[in-house]
Amino acid sequence: IKHHLKDVEKSRQILPIQVEDLPSSIKSEWQSQGQVLWCPFIHIQGGYIEAGLLLFRKKPWRDAEITLLGYLIDAYAHAWSAIQGGGIRKPIKPLRRWLIRLLLLAAFAATTQLSIRESVLAPAEVVAKSPLIVTAPMEGTIKQIYVAPNETVEVGQKLFSLDDTVQKNRYTIAQKTLAVASADLLRAEQKAFLDPSTRGEIALLQAKVKEREAELEYVATLLKRLVVRSEQAGIAVFTDVNDWLGKPVRVGEKIMFLADPKLTELQLWVPVADAINLASDAPVQLFLNTDPTHPLQQGFWA
Repeated sequence: IKHHLKDVEKSRQILPIQVEDLPSSIKSEWQSQGQVLWCPFIHIQGGYIEAGLLLFRKKPWRDAEITLLGYLIDAYAHAWSAIQGGGIRKPIKPLRRWLIRLLLLAAFAATTQLSIRESVLAPAEVVAKSPLIVTAPMEGTIKQIYVAPNETVEVGQKLFSLDDTVQKNRYTIAQKTLAVASADLLRAEQKAFLDPSTRGEIALLQAKVKEREAELEYVATLLKRLVVRSEQAGIAVFTDVNDWLGKPVRVGEKIMFLADPKLTELQLWVPVADAINLASDAPVQLFLNTDPTHPLQQGFWA
């Protein structure tokens, strides 16, 4: 069609074909074709028209459609030149072609023997390995903490204590209750010398005295447990002291733990979206906040 367009430079662009642009010999043939769009394939190196595409439809072509077709026709022209050779590549001799194929095959075989390693970046923290957890021995309120966070403690050293107001009151009441029961028992024993019929009350009163003694002993044990001491040497790890003072705690609630500075491990938090299959002996590198340019290899924290 380019040979029939009056303007040669115009034929190098995507444009609707107008009947008046065609020679009189073919004008009659194009009257029934409707709206025709000429899309030339420009050679990517030579710059000449080596092929073209004619698009037919009844509605006129809009400028926005022609602009989008320009990107598509460029891709078509590049593919057409690649298929035709078009001076882009020189012919490859058969022997050279076989050598290239063998090299590609050898490269593919080599890549199949290479192991591709997966890695993931996750936040980490150096924590104690098998620490001794120190918990609250009973319900109460933290009265005093005798050590500071990350302080080294020895065996038997005081760690913290609970408020003893309730237990001291219970101990005082238990003492008075025992004294009353002991007085009742003594009076019954003296009365039994004069009235043998009252000797049956002695066994009941003796049982009551033993009950009060056991209660007093139990409260005394609780008083001793209000002060928690260290069962092993290590470093006391917990939050700020002021976060615990006056705080009510439950039985078994963790207050701190004692860590051996020689036994540490690395704790990682891998997000679910980044979870990969990690082997037990997978290598690990730790980037410290204080020195991120010099990562620590596995073995420095365990």
